[in-house]
Amino acid sequence: KMLSMLGRASSSALATDQLLTSALGQQIAKNLMFTTLHATADAKFRAETVRRLGNLARKPAPKGSASFKVLTLVGEKKDQGWVVRRRCIFQLFGAISSKLDPSETAEYLEQSILPPLYLATEGHSDTNEELKSLAQQVLELIQKCVGDEKFALAFAKVRSVFKARRDERSRKRKQEKVINPQEAARQKRLKSQRKMKSKKRKQALAKAIRKGDLPVSMN
Repeated sequence: KMLSMLGRASSSALATDQLLTSALGQQIAKNLMFTTLHATADAKFRAETVRRLGNLARKPAPKGSASFKVLTLVGEKKDQGWVVRRRCIFQLFGAISSKLDPSETAEYLEQSILPPLYLATEGHSDTNEELKSLAQQVLELIQKCVGDEKFALAFAKVRSVFKARRDERSRKRKQEKVINPQEAARQKRLKSQRKMKSKKRKQALAKAIRKGDLPVSMN
């Protein structure tokens, strides 16, 4: 029961992007490694932990004004919380996979481990080069742990699921253009405006980081 409570508390702490620093993330990762691989932890508990981590890894990066809620510490320039969160989880996936029996790791691939790693390596909008490189390294490690055949089968299933979702979204957009061209045009304008605003926010944040004048938020 104590392990379960610590595991849930540690997972919840990873979700607090605004307060998550690299040092805190590393400590949380150590706690999760301890609880997941403890001698008294059973397969059900490990499966629940990996599932929570998979969901957290796919939690979107903050948009709009939320992207400016960055905590700064004295003498430290903080990485954005969502980057720290995914970095810690990707590293945990690699560490856990290397410690568990390959057959158990294989059970977690399709639903929990591979989806966020796939999105990171396939150039999803919510990623960066550091996470992309790390995700690729973790994928290669997991492939060695579970074997080429099991890995390839699970990876192909994950890829097909995301492809089907993209195809369905594309089909709906094309259908919307035919059925309601005015709404389709409006959505296109809104998307363009969001891209422009996002670009300006990123430029402002990059400038603030260079100057060492990051916004502070404890909310």
